[in-house]
Formats: sequence, C-alpha cells, structure tokens
Amino acid sequence: MACAEPPAPVPVARSLALDTAQSRFGFEIRTRLGQRIEGVFPRFEGRIEVLSDGRHQVHLRMFTRYVEIPGKPRYTGWMRGDEFFDADRYPVVEFDSVPYWPEVVDKGGAIEGRLILRGVSHPETLRVEKAEC
Repeated sequence: MACAEPPAPVPVARSLALDTAQSRFGFEIRTRLGQRIEGVFPRFEGRIEVLSDGRHQVHLRMFTRYVEIPGKPRYTGWMRGDEFFDADRYPVVEFDSVPYWPEVVDKGGAIEGRLILRGVSHPETLRVEKAEC
C-alpha cells in the first residue's frame, strides 16, 4: 500500500505582527450546571503569515498566567489553577489556523485551525468579530 504525500505548504510571502493593542481574545466556558463564564486573555502575541496566494494564516500564543474572569477573582484563580488551564505546567495556549481569506477579519466569521491546550492539540474554530478599525 502506497502512502500519499502530504500537501506541499503554501509559500509565505511576508509575516505581520498581530496588533496586540487593538486586538482582544476572549473565551466562554460552560460549567456542568450550564452556567456561562466569559474570560479574557489580556496577554498574548501573534503573527499573521500572508501567503503567496493572498490567503492568511494566523499563529497565536495566549498566556494562561494572566487569564482573567473580569470581576470574579475566585473564578480567575480557578481558571489559572490546575483544574483548568494549569498555568504553572501549561503557560501557553496556542492556535494555528489553516489558510483563510483576509475578508474574514474585515467582515467577521470563523477561522478553522488547531488549538493546543494543556499539551493536547485538537481542531477548533476561532470566531472573529467584524473589525471596527
């Protein structure tokens, strides 16, 4: 049985730094009781690769030691603790997108990719709100 070769990567034309002053990363979790908890990653970094075909690919690193549940210090401690993000052992959550067309950022929409959380990689969707700037 012959193995198929993986697709060749699309060459990168240039790389852009993510504007951390104008960008925001939030998340929502649901507890076992159905409660929704919204949080933010106030510290993060990222870059956007502009591919030669015009599509973009984003690479994000969000720092779990700084994650916050606004107005809820007890929940913030829980999120940073070993029961959730385990910031001491896993200080970074990473997201690497598949290539997407840049209009998604202007208009808002979904960007598919891989999330690495607590050392485990799985498919995830980054929901982008329409750009205000």
